[in-house]
Amino acid sequence: MLAGSDLLRNRNPNAVLGPFDGRVGAVVQIGAEAFFVTTNVDYIPAMPSVKTPHEVFLRADMRYGTDDPTLWPQPFSQKFCHFAAIPQREARPDLEIMWWNPERTDFISGSSLTSRLGRLSRRKLLLFQELTSKISTRVTSNRNKLGGAWEFVRNVGKLMQKAMLHLESLPSNFEYMVLTVLTVQRFYFELEGLLDYMLVYKPRMEDFDPSATIPDVARCLGTFTSKPEIAQGFHSAALPFWFYRPLAFFGPENILAVVTPLEPPPIIDQPRLPDHQVVYSRNSTDGKILAMAAVAVNAPWYCDPFKDGEAGLAPLGLPAHPPQQHATTSQPPPALAPGPSKALGNTKSVQKFHPYHRPPKGSGPKQSQPARPSRNKFEKFDAAEMPHYLSLWSQALRAVETAGIVTRSTNPVDKHYVLPEPALLASPELPARRQLFIHHWVLLKDEWRDVLEARLDPSARRNARTAKARTIASIIGASLQQFSIDPAGFPHARDTYPTYTVEQAREIIWDISETNFRFELMALDKRASMRTREDEVTCCFPGGMVLGIPREYAQQGVASPDVDQRHRCVHHIALLMLDWRTGCYRPSAIDRDFLKKVHWSTDEMADLEWAVAHYYTESFFEFFGRACVLPMGL
Repeated sequence: MLAGSDLLRNRNPNAVLGPFDGRVGAVVQIGAEAFFVTTNVDYIPAMPSVKTPHEVFLRADMRYGTDDPTLWPQPFSQKFCHFAAIPQREARPDLEIMWWNPERTDFISGSSLTSRLGRLSRRKLLLFQELTSKISTRVTSNRNKLGGAWEFVRNVGKLMQKAMLHLESLPSNFEYMVLTVLTVQRFYFELEGLLDYMLVYKPRMEDFDPSATIPDVARCLGTFTSKPEIAQGFHSAALPFWFYRPLAFFGPENILAVVTPLEPPPIIDQPRLPDHQVVYSRNSTDGKILAMAAVAVNAPWYCDPFKDGEAGLAPLGLPAHPPQQHATTSQPPPALAPGPSKALGNTKSVQKFHPYHRPPKGSGPKQSQPARPSRNKFEKFDAAEMPHYLSLWSQALRAVETAGIVTRSTNPVDKHYVLPEPALLASPELPARRQLFIHHWVLLKDEWRDVLEARLDPSARRNARTAKARTIASIIGASLQQFSIDPAGFPHARDTYPTYTVEQAREIIWDISETNFRFELMALDKRASMRTREDEVTCCFPGGMVLGIPREYAQQGVASPDVDQRHRCVHHIALLMLDWRTGCYRPSAIDRDFLKKVHWSTDEMADLEWAVAHYYTESFFEFFGRACVLPMGL
């Protein structure tokens, strides 16, 4: 405290404190002048820097230290006043994931070829999905109450949802995954502050009554201000504020205690890393918040291979001064808006580039070999590598009357599979080619579709698939090299990959078929019942999981040789089917009264099993327009 100041000379603990009094106070030096600070809470955070230029940059934790408006109180901003209503960490343990800093153990890498690429762990992702879903529902349900702020709130919600989609869908390196997590957290907190400010605190400010009893001060971040009217509004709303003015103007204010301003803890005030650029270098609260928002929404996920001289992944720090007109939290920047792109450079003519353009029929050399007929996926596929077909289920699939069922599927995505169609890995005629498919699946798993063939050899014949693979490699090659992935070295030479026994191949294909079946049953139940009840559906599965299914479950559930155990699983599926609304006929065995039976004969269990398999295969075709993937055994 500066010498000569006596902030306690008017101390009166029995008086009601007004907006200009202080539960505590402090004297601080701002530039060359001394100021005193009063507040409606019992602490005073360290004042923000007033240096000009004031550099804002990403720290070691990928946050912005005391410049981060979701971590530390900022000077009052008319445009971003809602940041003051963001809750303190200690006040909301239910939001702990929104303060969480990602760790390496939560970064799940893909295959051995893409070991530097990965995603956020499923466990953490579910926590984010739960909270973002709840706050999105809260936004929608309060649309009428938000009035003119609705568009602002909705746009912040869109930015949060876009960041969530990146987190859910796009693999990245660890640093980009961290930045995306922090982007979700940042826009979540802005939404939380916006809703509370508009629905709780702003009405209190507008209903200002000097004689009214003030509620307990909310445990929120609060704001610094030098304006008396802001101090009065925050006092009425019971939001934390720190009202500072020159020490020379200290007069009748009642201050109950003098404290030393709290310095930020090391977890917030982390050092700057050398490769993190300055994102803002002036001294405006609005300006730095806009600059941080620009980093959040404009961070380049991949390099642009169509720009001359650009290779690899752009640095995360972004330019030192992002364009302020594009950096707004109230609306997506123009770079994200749909619309035609501008002409490329100063070229006199620009040729349209269609990387996946299909030439018209008749162009190119004619093929002498006729196209192979497509395989009937309603029939069993006989191959040594295929797991054991469940006789009753394969008969039910073969019996589907495709001509008599009106399919509801209109989306081409319905024809896709969660994992490869199981018989695909066993379908090549040449054993070496089957080994190639299986080996690439083991390596790549989730990246199977575009690289299962993986013929990137420049000397390969120029068929459509090779050309497409070559085009893909040319487009994303720079990004792959940034992550130490060399597309030219893939696939491996055939003498470098292992040989899989028939038994190993069966286990690999069983895992694919079982995972597909579990996901497809969940998808069909959601579509046919128009309900989301994943917990009930997973109760049908041995182990209750849909991924990483242990091999010992290959003889459990509907594949169990034990009739009673198999019946328990079939019975559970039948109970779900009672809620299905289908156009195809539901067998009489799937009846609510019939399913209430306690004692079942062997014939009755067999009848129910056939009814479930038959109804499942027909219903799946009705809703998805293709043959389902059957459960199989080992």
